[in-house]
Amino acid sequence: MASLFVPSLVTLILDSEVGERGDHSFSADDHADTKDEESALLKAQWNVIFLVTAALHCTGGLVFALTASAKRQKWNGEEEAEVEDEEEKDNQKVAENSDLSGV
Repeated sequence: MASLFVPSLVTLILDSEVGERGDHSFSADDHADTKDEESALLKAQWNVIFLVTAALHCTGGLVFALTASAKRQKWNGEEEAEVEDEEEKDNQKVAENSDLSGV
């Protein structure tokens, strides 16, 4: 779920702030202050992205933990029956061979 939602969220968050900053013509004195502001803004944006991603993963894990079960499903019964049949045949062959060697 997160792998579908988060890339769109990243694009939304990062692109929305570019439009709000406007023109990038700065003087040399403003460059250092602007760089610090942009760095702080980028860090805040990535914090939001990280928290949303973590919340999505935790939500998915919680839903799985609450709804998962170890109950065997109907569709899985046929394979096991075939395996048990093969094991019974093998056991019968071993029993027959041991009977023949004991004679």
